[in-house]
Amino acid sequence: MQGSFWADSNTYDLLRIAADATEIPDTFGLRGFSTQIDYTRVRLSSGDFLLPKTARTSLVMEDGQIEENRIEFKNCRTYAARIEHCSNTT
Repeated sequence: MQGSFWADSNTYDLLRIAADATEIPDTFGLRGFSTQIDYTRVRLSSGDFLLPKTARTSLVMEDGQIEENRIEFKNCRTYAARIEHCSNTT
């Protein structure tokens, strides 16, 4: 794999990671493989978090056909559990 990343020059937040396959074995039947993940700040109840916004994976098959998978992350929620300590009295 070979890739790069982009960051915001003011906040240093990660904006994107991109990677491409460099040495794909012939037995895989692929000419190319790439993936890209874009990030954004998301406001959740306990603060701002840097989370993936979209992810895209592309495969180029031996016959030139392109297969693409795209995921969008949205409507993020915060979930929490409450832990109670119990004392065992005998």
